[in-house]
Amino acid sequence: AVTITIVENERLTSKRASGANEFLNKTQIEFLKSFEYSTNFQIGGDVVRKNKETGELEDGFSRPHITVVPEKQAQYVNGRIALLDYLKKESKEEVAKLDENKLQPGKVFFTITENGTISNVRLLLTCGYDSIDKIMLKLIANAPGKWKPAANSEGEIIEQELVLSFGDMGC
Repeated sequence: AVTITIVENERLTSKRASGANEFLNKTQIEFLKSFEYSTNFQIGGDVVRKNKETGELEDGFSRPHITVVPEKQAQYVNGRIALLDYLKKESKEEVAKLDENKLQPGKVFFTITENGTISNVRLLLTCGYDSIDKIMLKLIANAPGKWKPAANSEGEIIEQELVLSFGDMGC
């Protein structure tokens, strides 16, 4: 069985379409077609897989999270590495003060507008340190340099929501 579920604010919603087997049905396909850019969703299914060590079949599950992205995604003009270097350099002092064992995965969401500016910067998940959360929000909102906006399949410039994960990344 396969269920497609929309994820909002890192939580599964009641917006979903289910099927009885591994083949997507008409309802599931139409549900997927209705998604806008930046829609987050999960495709979940129970599976039977072979255990690599024993060779035996065993029950399991798969629940990958997927985001609908534009055909041409927004890009930081100076490059991803330059953005990461800026974030590391400007947060270095605050990061040095924390206990890494207490660090959690944090997430900042932000939008790159059609003009290539940053808007709607918001914290979705705290890293467990208010000071780090605040500095990451400030750094994203005030990032130097320009952004090249996203474009859809027709080449039209569109907004795109991006996510910065920071803190303890877990697995």
